[in-house]
Amino acid sequence: MNIRAHHLLCMRNFKGKGYSREFVDNFYGVINKIKKENPPVKIINKPDIICSACPYNHDGCTKKGPDSELKVRDKDNNVIKLLGTGLNKSLKADKLMQLVNKKTGKDTVPNICKDCDWLEYCT
Repeated sequence: MNIRAHHLLCMRNFKGKGYSREFVDNFYGVINKIKKENPPVKIINKPDIICSACPYNHDGCTKKGPDSELKVRDKDNNVIKLLGTGLNKSLKADKLMQLVNKKTGKDTVPNICKDCDWLEYCT
């Protein structure tokens, strides 16, 4: 399963807020699969399975604005750097989430996700 790096932060506090019912249902489906099946997760910096249900996804987040995909990719790259895993690294989901929890502190989300529409739900 491919997951955008910044979505690893989103998963921890996801509250069912989203762009559409389809997006929310898909996000919960991914979270449940990760918890129940513990699949290998490849850390990427491009659209993933969660993005597949986003109404702004058109070859990335380009429907949201001309530079939005680049901004999101910057978030992904910052999370990858923070985790120290490198791009396209695969880890079992439980080990990956343990790493995310270990490497992130209370200031991580506000610093990396400062321009996110959903920040208030994560902090």
